Parts: sequence; structure tokens; C-alpha cells
Amino acid sequence: MILLAKTPEGRYQTARDAASDFRGRMAAYTTDGHITPFELASNDTSEQLVITEKLRSARRAYRMLGALDDVFATGRPVLALISGHSGIGKSTLVDELYRSIFEGRGLFASGKFDQPTRNIPCAPLARAFQVLIRQILGQSDAPIGYWRRKLRSEPGTNAQLMVDLIPDLEFVIDAQPPVPEVQAAEARVRFQRTMRAFISVFGRPHKPLTLFLDDLQWLDDATLTVLESLICSADSSDLLVIGAYRSNDVGRDHLLTQMIDRITGSSVKVR
Repeated sequence: MILLAKTPEGRYQTARDAASDFRGRMAAYTTDGHITPFELASNDTSEQLVITEKLRSARRAYRMLGALDDVFATGRPVLALISGHSGIGKSTLVDELYRSIFEGRGLFASGKFDQPTRNIPCAPLARAFQVLIRQILGQSDAPIGYWRRKLRSEPGTNAQLMVDLIPDLEFVIDAQPPVPEVQAAEARVRFQRTMRAFISVFGRPHKPLTLFLDDLQWLDDATLTVLESLICSADSSDLLVIGAYRSNDVGRDHLLTQMIDRITGSSVKVR
């Protein structure tokens, strides 16, 4: 199974050593008529310095912890990025970090971009907060009452915009008055402002909201605009956004690359 190992360090490091194992077993079979159990890749060495996936994961974990410390220290939003090829364990790393470190230090919400819903604006954000709202609904009456008051007051008269995006929110704050129709440009600004107010409910000093968004290579224009607003706005606080993406699918002209460049050029920390 070493030839099919998921990570590069789990496989043979050189073709020479794979051939050596094969020749050795063929010689044993020719001489003895059978092959006794043996350790694969026992002499497997490479003359090149190999940065293993475990080491890369450790580096990524270190960056995530640094990002969390940045939010603790400043209260300002931080963007932390994890890149790599498909299947290297980016999502697993974030899940493990949440269970071992982030849990108890604030709320955690996660959403995933995909091709089928790429044309649905803010679909990953809606999924992330739908799960978070369901967690709130699973609490006792007193905590639900606390969240009801906060979630009604912060988005204010535009709360129905969030109910439209996150249907289960209605079970917490009930149906809200409809919002008036406005021009498209004004509607975008209003939605971004309302989303920032909504998200501000979940982050507190030293207990930030951690928002994990996976597969950012499928990022769409509408979600990008909202996400950039959440990260860069002066009235955003106590928010850690962790984004994972496939580096082989993201080039210099990609929407994500352009967003990262803009955020890096601002006052927001990018890790």
C-alpha cells in the first residue's frame, strides 16, 4: 500500500528504492519459493531535503494559532489562509485545531464553496450560519433569550435580510418587518452593513467568531464582496476568517488572488 499512500512522505522517496524492494523479493521468491514478511522502504532515502506534509501541517497550525492570538490582542479581524493540493488535509487540520484549541475560545462556523451553488450569492455563508443558528436553537431557554435580544437589536430594521438568508433564524427572532425596496447599489451596501452587524453579535473580546470557509477556489463575485467587507470594514471586530483553497486552481488572475492582494495592502493582518 506504500505506493498508494495519500501523502508524499508515506510513499517511496525514490524509484531506486522501490526497485530495490522489488528485486529483493523476486530474488527471495526464486530462491525459497515464497516471500517472507518484510518492512517496505527500509532503505528508502533521498539525497534531497524533503519538506513533509506533516511539517507543512505544523507550519499551517502555527499560523492559525498566530492568527487567533492576533485577534485576541487587537480585536481586529484577521484573515488566515491555508493552501495546497486537494486531499492533503487542509479541512482536517482546521477541524482538529477547533476541537483541541479553538473550542471554548469563541464560536465556530464553517461553510464550503462548491461549483453547483457558485451562482447562489453567499451560499457558503448561509450554510455556515444556518449551522450556528441550529446550535443556538439546541440550547436552553435562557441562552436562546439572550441570542434573541442580540440578534434582534444589532441588524435592527433590516433583520429580515438575515432571515431570508438563514431561514432557521426565524425560529430565534420570529419573522421581521419586510425591508423596503431600494436601488441595486444601495441594496448591496445595506446587505453588507446588515451582515456585519449580524456577525458582530457572535464575536466578543477574547472570544472571537472563527469563520472557516473551505474551497475558496470556487469563490463568486457576490460572496467575495461581502467577505471583503466583513474583513476590512472599520466596524468589524473579533473575527477570525480561515480560508482554505487548492493552490493549483488559483492563478494570478483569480478572484481570490485579487482579493488577497487588496486585503494585504490594507491594515488587516493576513497570515
